[in-house]
Amino acid sequence: MIKHRLYEALLDCKNFPNELRDNHKREEFIQFMDAQLCFSYLEKNQLLLTPGNIADQVYFLDWGAAKGYFKDDDNKQHILYLWDEQTFITDTLSFFLASPSNLYIEITQESFVISISKQKLNESITSFPCLKPLIEAILFNDFISCRKRIMDLISLPSTDRYYKLKQAIPKVGLKFQQQEIASFLGISRQTISRSKKS
Repeated sequence: MIKHRLYEALLDCKNFPNELRDNHKREEFIQFMDAQLCFSYLEKNQLLLTPGNIADQVYFLDWGAAKGYFKDDDNKQHILYLWDEQTFITDTLSFFLASPSNLYIEITQESFVISISKQKLNESITSFPCLKPLIEAILFNDFISCRKRIMDLISLPSTDRYYKLKQAIPKVGLKFQQQEIASFLGISRQTISRSKKS
């Protein structure tokens, strides 16, 4: 069995089912899930999703980093997501609605990801119905994070937004380019440079 931290992350989730906290039942669940999962080592710049395709996979970023973005008419990237290790990745809207995505999801440094298809996820929920609230909560967190980010963009000074990001991703400067961080925060690269010095 490949060593990874997915189950540790699931156990830490607030909505992790009590039924699966029993050692025997949890081992049964882990054996079942390992057969459904795909494990991949990915190189920097590898794309997990491109516009026009439906997001039919959920990824767990065991280690590494990734970003989600769209491009405007001038081909400029606008960063919507910066994902650090031990986070779940997908275009939630596309995944839920089975509609074409308008996002790129790209690996930004060598990474190890664990993925499951929507079909396999549904089969897992059929076998372990107690999983449904957990999966929904994990995916719903995306909407919560997006709302918080919008509120921060509206209400917080640029330096505060940068410090808040550093609290969430302590090694953000090592995992992402300064231009990517600036785009995500809606600030200039110069502001980031000033924030680092202060």
